[in-house]
Amino acid sequence: MLYIKNSRRPPISSSEIFFFMLSSYYKYNKIIKSNFKMKLYMSVKSISDRDISLRDEMELSQYLSSLSLKETNNCVKKPYNSALFERMFGYKTLPPILRFSEPKKYTQLPLTKSKPIEQSKPEPIKQSKQYLKIPEISKILDAPGLVNRYDFNHLSGTDSHLGIVLEDKIYTYDLKTATSQKWNIEGADQITCLHLIHGKEQIVYGTELSRSYSEVRFMDSPTHLKWAIGLSNDTPLSFAQHWNGVLYIGSKKGSIFALDKQFKQCFSLVDAHTAPICKLVAHNNYLATGGNDSLVKVWDLRKFSSPLREFTFGAPVRALDWIDDSRLIAGGMIEDPCIRIYDIERNKLRCKINTTAAVSNLHMSQDSSYTFISTHCRLSLNFSSIKLWKLKGDEPQLIDETDPEKSSIMYSAMAKGGTTLITADSRQENVQIRDEIFAPKSNLSFEEPFTREIR
Repeated sequence: MLYIKNSRRPPISSSEIFFFMLSSYYKYNKIIKSNFKMKLYMSVKSISDRDISLRDEMELSQYLSSLSLKETNNCVKKPYNSALFERMFGYKTLPPILRFSEPKKYTQLPLTKSKPIEQSKPEPIKQSKQYLKIPEISKILDAPGLVNRYDFNHLSGTDSHLGIVLEDKIYTYDLKTATSQKWNIEGADQITCLHLIHGKEQIVYGTELSRSYSEVRFMDSPTHLKWAIGLSNDTPLSFAQHWNGVLYIGSKKGSIFALDKQFKQCFSLVDAHTAPICKLVAHNNYLATGGNDSLVKVWDLRKFSSPLREFTFGAPVRALDWIDDSRLIAGGMIEDPCIRIYDIERNKLRCKINTTAAVSNLHMSQDSSYTFISTHCRLSLNFSSIKLWKLKGDEPQLIDETDPEKSSIMYSAMAKGGTTLITADSRQENVQIRDEIFAPKSNLSFEEPFTREIR
């Protein structure tokens, strides 16, 4: 409140000042009795330019007692006294610079039980779209002297090594250290098949010394031949190692032999086919065989008296693998270039897919994705040598394939627990290694540049 000193206007009593304060300051506000008295009393004490007599205080107290301020809703509202304002300041209204802003009005809400704050769920992270694709070649090894025969098996792989036959020599390559090792082979006229022992640096291979005599040899080091077993009038062509350690051998005359766990004794089991056996695949208690007589047979390892199942194919079969406990996948050569899926339990053909190229190998993924790789060896141009498939029920669907090129893949093997594909190209005379063959690729991932290693 402003008070003009040394003014020519008649003096104003203190009661008039307080009445003006009551009518102007609390015109639009609801007040409580105690707060009103305290604020009014402090306003009186703040005026130091003029003494307030006891009479004026008594008049003020009498006025306050006459007010009925028992409830805040019954506050007395005095009308605006313009005459009193003009008497004090000479203006009916305050100039703009002295105009006060209207105080804010606050309302008290009833107390309610607060609701718990709902935490918003985080939005799921959008993952990049993933798809299966044949990976690029990670390593290339020169392989001069690679023999291209569909009845031979010159390539083998384990978790840490790959082995290959080049003419009359055997080489192993360490996938971890990228080093190669040559094995001393003596007195071998022609090497027909090769198998690396899983978990050990040992090899088993078959060699044909003459037309009437051949041997199965076991080497426990690159320089030491541990033993050799002779086969008269027959030649070993393929190997299959069972999970219990027994090694099964398919021969040129269609017989099946077995080597015990210690690889010391060889037993003749049964004459399975009337032509050379090109492929054997063991799974649980069963053994599947494919031969040049265009037959696919399934044998129970607990008894070899007769085949458990027998399916007729239209071409020699050198591509075989198990899908699961009850389904078998097979591929034919150029006479019948197709992929067939057989139901072992129901003893019937489930599906047939034409490939237009001879199927040399089939490799099923070891996970539950039901994907598999097929390699082809048709000696012509403009065809894909590697194809990636995915099973939709019982029907294979082509997902990806390599670009048409002048290649012919007769031999292939899986390494590193079934995640690395090793292929031997007889036309280009090299070995190609592809890592993470069954791993899904992201369309946002960065692919490493191509690297080439020459042995």
